[in-house]
Amino acid sequence: MKCTSKRIAACILSVFMSCLVLSGCSHRIEGEVSVLPYPVYEPMSPQTSRTKSSSISGFAEDLCVLGRDNTTTANTDVQTCNAALLFNLDTLGTPFAYNVFDRVYPASTTKIMTLLVAAEEGNPEDEVIVSETAAGQPSDSSVCGLLPGDKMTLKDLMYGMMLRSGNDAAAAIAEHVGGSEEGFAELMNKKAHSLGATGSHFTNPHGYHDEEHYTTAYDMYLILNEALKNDLFMDIFTASSQEVTYHNAAGEEKTVTWSSTNQYKTGAETAPDGYTVLGGKTGTTYDAGYCLVLLVENPEGEKEVVSVFKSDAKINLYLVMNQLMRFYGDIEEEPEVEGEAEPETEVPADTEMGTEVGTEAGTETETETETETI
Repeated sequence: MKCTSKRIAACILSVFMSCLVLSGCSHRIEGEVSVLPYPVYEPMSPQTSRTKSSSISGFAEDLCVLGRDNTTTANTDVQTCNAALLFNLDTLGTPFAYNVFDRVYPASTTKIMTLLVAAEEGNPEDEVIVSETAAGQPSDSSVCGLLPGDKMTLKDLMYGMMLRSGNDAAAAIAEHVGGSEEGFAELMNKKAHSLGATGSHFTNPHGYHDEEHYTTAYDMYLILNEALKNDLFMDIFTASSQEVTYHNAAGEEKTVTWSSTNQYKTGAETAPDGYTVLGGKTGTTYDAGYCLVLLVENPEGEKEVVSVFKSDAKINLYLVMNQLMRFYGDIEEEPEVEGEAEPETEVPADTEMGTEVGTEAGTETETETETETI
């Protein structure tokens, strides 16, 4: 009898403990921090439907979401870069993702965030006077050639920042909207965190290299995805060139035309058949390599974000961009074998705009013959 009672008691205790454990599994441990800044759902593969998933709700219902693993990298030369992605904004598909949560230096793609914050916080018709600090950028910076005392609208400065990739324009915008570059960087970080871009930290408005200035390919997607909702941002982001008239410190009228550094916009590169490049932003520094973030329209009329970070050469940057669009943008197309990447022989430096201004933010000088190992 005593043995039977003991067995019964043991069984009751076992059942009680099992219920307790199972109950505990349904609750997050107090103080535990989620690894991802958004809920994780089953990622869409290149073979999935073009319709949006109805199971995603809340914060991420209008976002492309995926797990930590890379998708297939077949038919691409992504070994030439550090991170890349192609996301479909209409279906929320994530057919290509390569190291999208790894930390990268954004270089001048930073200006996507700068334009978003300025468009939301500033008045585009405000007249801005360029300060000595804003005009006095390092000699290896990409600049518009602004001088202290130049007067132009905030909107015109935005065009100079995005098309000519002017660090001087970015600095002038930051001082006007944020009171200082440091103050504006605080606005950038606040905005990033509000979007769930928790892998990013900005210290300046232009992307001139700083060890504490970084992002991820996924964070930049989050930032651009939000920015596309802003009409002023879209007008500037999708422009190919802009003529601007302003006055210098002496009151003399000056006119300048700023053109895009994006080679799809200049005609130097061609997107795959059926694709339209709507807008984008380049970025180049020695530490960041070659970077490009694009908004494109695929043959189905769907909008996609395509980005590559830290490519080892400009020719490989555009090669991988075209591979992503060709093999992963139109997911109903059968993949074909693409040509191999060119050996890296050049140093990151954006010099297609000529000698009037410097290279992209923070680049090494053109006399260098080697770049760092990717």
